Amino acid sequence: MSFEVDHRRETFQLFRRLRRDCRLARGPGQRRRFNKGTWRLATVLVLALLGVSSGYGQPLALAQPLSAATVGAGVVGVDAGSALSAAANPALLGLRQHSFQLSLTPIVGSLKNNAFTFEDIRKLSESDWEPEDEQWFLQQIPDKDGAWRLGADGAAGARLAVGPVSVGGEAVLAVDAQLDKGILEFLLDEEPVIDKQYSIARTGGSVMGYGELGGSLTMPVAPLARMLGVKAVHAGLGYKMLYGIGFAEVTADGEGFKVEEDPLTGAPKVEDAVDARVKIVSGEKGRGSAFDVGVAVEINDNLFVDLAVVNIGEIRWEDAHRRIYEAHIKGGDLSTDPEAEMKEIDSEPLKDYAIDAPQTVRAGIGGKVGGAIRWAAEYSHQVKGPGKGTSTFGAGVELAYLKVLPLRLGMRSTSGSSPVYSAGFGVNLGLVTIDVGTPDLGAFLGGKSTEWAVAFSTGLRF
Repeated sequence: MSFEVDHRRETFQLFRRLRRDCRLARGPGQRRRFNKGTWRLATVLVLALLGVSSGYGQPLALAQPLSAATVGAGVVGVDAGSALSAAANPALLGLRQHSFQLSLTPIVGSLKNNAFTFEDIRKLSESDWEPEDEQWFLQQIPDKDGAWRLGADGAAGARLAVGPVSVGGEAVLAVDAQLDKGILEFLLDEEPVIDKQYSIARTGGSVMGYGELGGSLTMPVAPLARMLGVKAVHAGLGYKMLYGIGFAEVTADGEGFKVEEDPLTGAPKVEDAVDARVKIVSGEKGRGSAFDVGVAVEINDNLFVDLAVVNIGEIRWEDAHRRIYEAHIKGGDLSTDPEAEMKEIDSEPLKDYAIDAPQTVRAGIGGKVGGAIRWAAEYSHQVKGPGKGTSTFGAGVELAYLKVLPLRLGMRSTSGSSPVYSAGFGVNLGLVTIDVGTPDLGAFLGGKSTEWAVAFSTGLRF
């Protein structure tokens, strides 16, 4: 699989054709309307730009954990003791209630953006793209971000736990990208704004595919438990090998382009020379490793606390390469096609290029109320790797008044954002378990959700 991207002149040709079609779709004295061909071209343009984008996502970290029960409850603690909880803190396996656990088909996937809900997208798809529709489209993109951000990720794997030992693996694909609001304004403005600087600098993104294989071990620390006067203390250690399939990281640098008025014709034109640089770092054949450490303290039968540091390590790419392209637009009347080109100005192999794993510190508390309610709360902070500085707080509950059908609810807030509510359920059929969860319940209730995700898993335990 190759993640190297080279759009060069084609991307600029798409950009020019789209701007031209936006003009031609409006006849003399008429309001501009997007036809179906222009809408398809807009879609192609976005995909082309996103294809050369990078560096703004978290390519080594899934937005959601692999456990469907954790996704539904919003926190790991509600699923503490399961085989999949060992991936968040290897010590949590010490709270197990079953000596044999096999998670057969854990799958999780998500789509997200920072501007539009499903309902918004439906309305846009049915719109004739009158000028007021276009302005509404631009207004939905947050000014504080300065770009339309999109992302997708998914993972699938399996995990087995026998007593205090767990082993497992998973395959992961993660994509994040963003398109500068300045590009969208240039495409959708009723007329190009004279003397306005249309930015491109916030265009970027990333893509990575990798796999991991490893295991964990948890052991009781009885002397420490006696010293603390608690029921039990469990220490855990996990190790994983990382296998990179491929990655691409791209950043754009430059002020963008400015529209001026032609002194002779009065027509809008792009200034005589507009330069921007696009840096692409890509590679294949990654290898690396990471380990996890954690502790879980059972204060009594109904209360526990845990602390873990996960993903201490990195992945190195044997054949990484950095290429820098210079984008140049020769000025011209926007009623014609300004000449544009994208040429490579630098190319350099990067020996043993390394990307830090998303090292995260996590602390949690949880417990039981009676025999039917499990609850938990947790805080995590990413201290290394892509997404460094991201903090998340979450809390959740599982209601198992019907043991065959436990229900889960939760909430979480990332880096101070508004709370997002999650939900899920399980089906326990003797030895067989089925779990389903979504991290954003609003997406399924017609709310203002801009993220759509689902997790599913089946397993055996006894």
